Amino acid sequence: TIVLVALIIGWQSYNSGREALEQQAIKQLMSTRDIKKTQIEDYFKTIQNQILTFADDRMIISAAKEFKAAFKDYRNEVGFRDIDALKSSVASYYQNDFTREYHKRNSDQYLDLNTIVESLDRESVALQYSFIKANPHPLGEKDKLDKPDNDSRYSQLHQRYHPHIRHYLNAFEYYDIFIVDPKTGDIIYSVFKELDFSTSLIDGPYAGSGIGQ
Repeated sequence: TIVLVALIIGWQSYNSGREALEQQAIKQLMSTRDIKKTQIEDYFKTIQNQILTFADDRMIISAAKEFKAAFKDYRNEVGFRDIDALKSSVASYYQNDFTREYHKRNSDQYLDLNTIVESLDRESVALQYSFIKANPHPLGEKDKLDKPDNDSRYSQLHQRYHPHIRHYLNAFEYYDIFIVDPKTGDIIYSVFKELDFSTSLIDGPYAGSGIGQ
């Protein structure tokens, strides 16, 4: 009987201790959850404030207005006439430089680049040729080009504003910064000049992407 009572008492003590430890662990997890929740909320609030402040900056407002006007005139100012030849050159970048890097990172995924290239309008072809294909910097470093080899209004604006916007991006470690025409959806400026640069987020090849949505 004494042994039985000791076993019962020991079992009750074990259960009581286990429950206490479980409750302590639950409280710790809840506390950690609440701390992480606050950190995440603060992080997104900080980003939101940065974006709103940057968008309200007089320099960015001026850049948006000027890029919008110069974007439409770029092809004519530079004197690009043979769009088919430019498109073939841009397509070679898609199919070689970009495809090689894409397959290194996404070996199990297929990307229909021909459809994307064919959907580019004349302005997109001209801008992607100058800022991506003819850009002497390698893939992933296209942001290092301040001004292509022409004196168009867009190129001059890019030389003026790009270093400042790039500095802001690097300071806060953003993935990219875009200026978009709200009427046409055209990405009239981006820091890194990826393949969505100069395309429309309303009816272009990336309209259904995350940034398009």
